[in-house]
Amino acid sequence: MHYVSGRAEDRLTFDLQPVVGARMGYTRHGRQDGVERFMRHYFLTARDVTRLTRVMEPAIIRQAVGEPAVQAEPDPALLKSGFMLADGQLLPIRADDFDAEPIRMLRMLKLARDRRLTLHPLAVRA
Repeated sequence: MHYVSGRAEDRLTFDLQPVVGARMGYTRHGRQDGVERFMRHYFLTARDVTRLTRVMEPAIIRQAVGEPAVQAEPDPALLKSGFMLADGQLLPIRADDFDAEPIRMLRMLKLARDRRLTLHPLAVRA
């Protein structure tokens, strides 16, 4: 994008898309233009990177700063069901329980929905 625009450009604007796509080797294939194929591949790759980042970033942060901040006064109902709040988000007490009892994943999703909680990234990773 820098070479095509002649300046430091970090935005893939509409006018740059066909040129960058062509320079990257995307050509017409059937009814789909090269720029359409390029942008489809770009968005699929960006989605994969976003998903991977959502899972990996918290693990990297945890390595740097330590364990999640667990709720000071745990909710007895959550604990009984095998979950806790960490950093204000739903987290299984033991992530390896999902391997032994996969139905716990559905229970976690139901709990999150019913209590309007977000899943902790470590729960998503598990």
